[in-house]
Amino acid sequence: MTHRTINGIKFLGNFRISFIGKKIAIIDQKGIYYELESASGRVIKSSQLGHEVAVSVVTGYGKIIFADIKGTVYAYSLDDVQLLWSQNIGSEILALPAIDAKGVIIHSSSGEVISLDQNSGSINWSYRSQLPSLTVRGNSIPLVSEDLVYVTFDNGRISVFDINSGYVVWDGPISYKEGTSELENLICLLYTSDAADE
Repeated sequence: MTHRTINGIKFLGNFRISFIGKKIAIIDQKGIYYELESASGRVIKSSQLGHEVAVSVVTGYGKIIFADIKGTVYAYSLDDVQLLWSQNIGSEILALPAIDAKGVIIHSSSGEVISLDQNSGSINWSYRSQLPSLTVRGNSIPLVSEDLVYVTFDNGRISVFDINSGYVVWDGPISYKEGTSELENLICLLYTSDAADE
């Protein structure tokens, strides 16, 4: 996670590399796409995409997927780095998307899970969770496996969706409230997470 200040406003970003065979792909905050040799770090290709990027980068199925600071998801061709489609989801995106043959899965900061058509960017389905009044800034990355989408939410629950329809296959708690206020619950959650890491 990193941040950039634009017009006096700090924007958080989530940037990771993506492997394409023996190459590495990355898009920086200024919207410059790079492909590098994984063994040497030599830049093979670079392209200015012209977006203020917040989340990058996921590659797969011949596409480069990332999101900008305004909540727009972009798909570019992996072959020639040309824009294929874009879709604004109306909310900030903090987590990397997940890409599958049946959809691009987005988890937004508003607690919404959205499946976008991989070829057109149109919305296949969406689901909105109930957010607690106080949360840690950040969202979990969706996981897709065998036509199921796994997402954890800020309310301490995990939900599993059918990737084709968005139908909730099952849903359950993974953490429980221990305090009398949202602040106490958050402190308990952070303390539990720190203890688990030791």
